[in-house]
Amino acid sequence: MDITIKRRIIESLKRMDTYKEYSGGIQHLVKCPYCERMSSKDHGHFSIKIDPEDESIMVYNCLKCPASGIVTLDVLDDLNVQYDNTIADDLKSFNKKAAKFNKNMTSKEPKMFIPNSNRSKLSDMKLDYINKRLNIGLQYEDVIKHKIILDIYEFLKINELTELPNISFKYLYFLNMNYVGFLSKNNNCITFRNFTGIGNKRYVKVIINKNLMNSNTFYTLPSSIDLLYNDNIDIHIAEGTFDIISIYHNVTHCNDVNNFYFASCGFGYITILKYLIRTGLNTGLTIHIYSDGDKTDKNHLAYLSDRKIDPWLDHIIIHRNQYEAEKDYGVSNEKIIDGKYRVK
Repeated sequence: MDITIKRRIIESLKRMDTYKEYSGGIQHLVKCPYCERMSSKDHGHFSIKIDPEDESIMVYNCLKCPASGIVTLDVLDDLNVQYDNTIADDLKSFNKKAAKFNKNMTSKEPKMFIPNSNRSKLSDMKLDYINKRLNIGLQYEDVIKHKIILDIYEFLKINELTELPNISFKYLYFLNMNYVGFLSKNNNCITFRNFTGIGNKRYVKVIINKNLMNSNTFYTLPSSIDLLYNDNIDIHIAEGTFDIISIYHNVTHCNDVNNFYFASCGFGYITILKYLIRTGLNTGLTIHIYSDGDKTDKNHLAYLSDRKIDPWLDHIIIHRNQYEAEKDYGVSNEKIIDGKYRVK
């Protein structure tokens, strides 16, 4: 396997403003392209492990957001790393050969099934919590459509999994008793949301297969995007799972086929937009950003000012919940006053 591609990628990374080198030239730190934290120009927290002396796969991990995975051309694009056709071809070849050595490495989204949970006191509590918090009426049959995991043990059983990586049996029991799960777009990440107040973490994210090259671990309400559709498409993006479910049911009322819904779950919104563009969408997008109270319009516009996505963005509309004392949309409809402002 030709490993000279590693040295060429390292040289490209060194030209970035925030580049720093650690661990004798194996760890390379740059600014993360995926999280929306407004870091200063000289601060990088996106760690890329590239050992130029061996044939190990190149991997990355953000120290602040959930981004992690294998270095691919999409990752280089997201980092705005300059590369030529030779580097592109060699990286594809390197990852293809590396996959043969590592049988677990794959770019194919796993098939995961959401169990139609058997009714139990615990499952009833979780579904009741969601419905009361958002004032909606989800039934057990809606759980599959919304990719909600009410019982982690049933999820493991139906998908023939014996465990979750790096999760002890004791902690798995704790998660099941105190958290409700949401399965990501790529079926490879469960975002657990605390519903009891027991424990010191509101969210826990668990990657099912760390060798998956597809890192789209944001959450989406399942939909089918027709690539031949040539009218405007409205993309609704919020930060949390409860936010986007509430927006779907309480704000837009899910009454239009050209509306699509995403929760970033710690990623920057631009990650979702690049995913949509890479799927082959060829029509103008109207982006609806449902902002938390700690972000200004200026923050959002600065973050979305990327020449690679600008041709696809017809309009950007920023929404804020103007109901007193509420900072987001993860609440019931009577606590939502949807204020919106078109910034593009």
